[in-house]
Amino acid sequence: LFSKNDLNHIDFSKFDPEGVNAVIDSFATNCKKAWNNSSGFSFPSYYAKSNRFIIIGMGGSGIAGDMVRDLLQEKNIFIQSVHDYHLPGWVDKDTIIIACSHSGNTEEILNAFCEGYNKSAKLLAITQGGKLKSLSEKYGAPCLTYTFEGEPRFAFPYLFISLLSVFQKLGYLDFNEKILSKIFNSLENLNDKVKPSVSTDKNICKALSDKLVGKVPYVLAANHLSSVARRFKTQFSENSKNLAVYDVYPELNHNMIEASHPKNGFHVISLDSNFYKPEIQKRQKITMDVYNKNGIPSEIVSFHCDNIVEEILFFVLFGDYVSYYLGILNKVNISKIKNIKYLKSQL
Repeated sequence: LFSKNDLNHIDFSKFDPEGVNAVIDSFATNCKKAWNNSSGFSFPSYYAKSNRFIIIGMGGSGIAGDMVRDLLQEKNIFIQSVHDYHLPGWVDKDTIIIACSHSGNTEEILNAFCEGYNKSAKLLAITQGGKLKSLSEKYGAPCLTYTFEGEPRFAFPYLFISLLSVFQKLGYLDFNEKILSKIFNSLENLNDKVKPSVSTDKNICKALSDKLVGKVPYVLAANHLSSVARRFKTQFSENSKNLAVYDVYPELNHNMIEASHPKNGFHVISLDSNFYKPEIQKRQKITMDVYNKNGIPSEIVSFHCDNIVEEILFFVLFGDYVSYYLGILNKVNISKIKNIKYLKSQL
């Protein structure tokens, strides 16, 4: 395996022949494009009368829905994420089904979308095209389309930002151009500090990836960052080809905190937030003290952000880069997902 010093000198293209780095580097730009693309999207006014939502999605498409659900958890609405072929039995005409599929051809999403139609639910889709777009046209459902070239997991800005736009139009989020402009500019500033041209001693993403070589990252978070922690896990899996796990406060304090073996197998990463409630902040501190006393490598990662959306996007970009650098250190092809493709070919 490479060492941290090698990250400053190696030719990344050897393990990144598809140019994944350039896609990650465009994260802030893609967020801007996604917001502009969604600005003219509309749906029937009677959609705003519903306060029950199901967001269906798989993999990189589905995680965006999970994050929006977490973001809106304190609003007076009910949102459930579905990562499956089938919808809950309670779905009816007063439920809004939002289908998120980058390709538009994910079979679980298509099946659940059809079920939503059969249950007379209000339908909405976010996709590049494919069969989901065709079904939307057939059912007369609003469909927000976008264009993005790259692996589905890196289309996250389009799915997440598009969902934010939808819920803003529904009246559950309040943004203005000044706030969004600041968020996107801040993302660009963060990107400039963690991109490959920045040396390891000044690059927090490179530095963390070096600590994770030969380890299983164990990512902890709470509240609005819960699904961000799961995004870390999925990116470690796909980009780094590295086993990773995640957990959430306060539930992990009732079980996982007791696990201390193998001591050299895990590296704990706790995602901190100024927006956590005091009780969560207290639990995080005690939890990290426990891991330190047990000799388990652990650290807290935090950013100073003005709002929750900015913080979510900061952590997603941070996690994408850490998993990218770990993939380089693991000497794997970042873009290839041969096991996933094999499974799909056998279905």
